[in-house]
Amino acid sequence: MRKLVYSAVALTLVSVPGFASENEWSSLDQEINNLSSSLSAQNAPGPKLGGFIRTSFRYSTDQDALFGGPPNNEDESGFKLDKVRIEITGDAGQDYSYKVSFELKSGTASLRDAYASWKVADNVKGTMGRFKKPVLHSAMISDKNLLFTERTALGGFLDARDTGLMFSGTFETIEWSLAAQNGLDQKENKMNYALRVAANLMGTGVGKVEGAYGAGQETNLTVGIAWSEDKAISQQGGDGSMYGGDFMLTSGPFSLAAEAVVFGKGDALNGSFPAKDGGDLHFGSDNTFVSVDPADNTSWDVTGSYMFTEQYEAAIRYESAQANTPTAGTDPSVTAISAAINRYVQGHDIKWTLQYLATSSDDTTNEIAEWTLGLTVGI
Repeated sequence: MRKLVYSAVALTLVSVPGFASENEWSSLDQEINNLSSSLSAQNAPGPKLGGFIRTSFRYSTDQDALFGGPPNNEDESGFKLDKVRIEITGDAGQDYSYKVSFELKSGTASLRDAYASWKVADNVKGTMGRFKKPVLHSAMISDKNLLFTERTALGGFLDARDTGLMFSGTFETIEWSLAAQNGLDQKENKMNYALRVAANLMGTGVGKVEGAYGAGQETNLTVGIAWSEDKAISQQGGDGSMYGGDFMLTSGPFSLAAEAVVFGKGDALNGSFPAKDGGDLHFGSDNTFVSVDPADNTSWDVTGSYMFTEQYEAAIRYESAQANTPTAGTDPSVTAISAAINRYVQGHDIKWTLQYLATSSDDTTNEIAEWTLGLTVGI
């Protein structure tokens, strides 16, 4: 009898782990199946919805920098809805894809990107529709991935969409883009042409972000040169051409970037340099030619940043430019110094930005001092 009891107990002890193990494996199999279904849904053809919102509280010392109006010396403060972006992308199959994006502002939606892309050959892609002009790296970065609440003045000036055709590709460490777009006249055969060539001289390149966050410990260096010309500007007495160059370096927690553009006659930045109201300046089909400058001029900037913890990055920027004024035709010198601290909650998708901007100019209407606390949330 005693042997029978011992045998039953032993059988029970052996069976319990067996049942538990079987349940655990069943649960694990279910989790794997759920994960596989989720990944399959993400990779399924059809539209994918994304976007971001950036809102801020701003304080400015004078000149109606926040909300417009005539120049004055009164302080201003208030909340702003800087960016509301909706993006729709999709893979149509057979090496074709598309992107459509909208900017929501003041109760209306304006079209930003609207283009289709396809594979032309190995490492060569074609793009047709409405897209950014490929000139400066800073202009082609998403607003969500910036170090500051605004782009550089040059990046904002060249952050303009236009309708046209572009071919782009890679060859070993070289990246290139060649575009023909409608340009200022939007209808005649005087198009805007742009060519950009960039080389990843060290590492894998810096990617489509600003700063050192997510760059890794290795050193990455990308150097680019670009040319653009709008034939329609020559009809208004301008040159229509610009030549640019930039370099972007990341090394562990450090980042350094610089860019410069030589504008032809009549093609300098307009009198709003830098953008005062949290928006971006534009050049191309989004705005009009402002005035004729009797000589070529150069604008440039340099930006540095340091990740002092895994979630905090400090940045400083210096900008220098000449800005045409459409009335007097003069060329006041303009400089700007910006400093910022980013607190990354979830990378560039969720972050807080505390920023200070100060400008000085021969034209006092361009001088402002502004504090900004911004929140960016997107996917």
